Amino acid sequence: MYLVNGLTNDNIQHATLVVGENETCDFKLYFCPTQYSWYFDWTYKNISSKGNKVILSPNILRYYKHRIPFGLAVLSDDYIPPFKIDDFTTRIGLYILNSEEVDAIEEDVFNPTNENILLDNKEVRI
Repeated sequence: MYLVNGLTNDNIQHATLVVGENETCDFKLYFCPTQYSWYFDWTYKNISSKGNKVILSPNILRYYKHRIPFGLAVLSDDYIPPFKIDDFTTRIGLYILNSEEVDAIEEDVFNPTNENILLDNKEVRI
């Protein structure tokens, strides 16, 4: 799991995420002040999705788990979803997950044997 570095307070941000060996994902993150929300678009090979609301999630791309070899986790220490322009520079972390981590989250979080797990030393409540 790798923290996406370089996110700023800009209301529109573009990044190329390295999601595997010689593989990338085009990523756009944008803030909508009238909604007090962050949204994202992404494209990986021939798969893309636009207008996704950023919420706290151990894998915000879970719907695509059988189609893409990575995931994205959105985590916060205070369990409050991103709603301010500076959240990605102060309290929200966006992490790239590899396929093994996606599988582990699927097993531990969505098919749990306990109520809480640790993800990068942060407790994820379910």
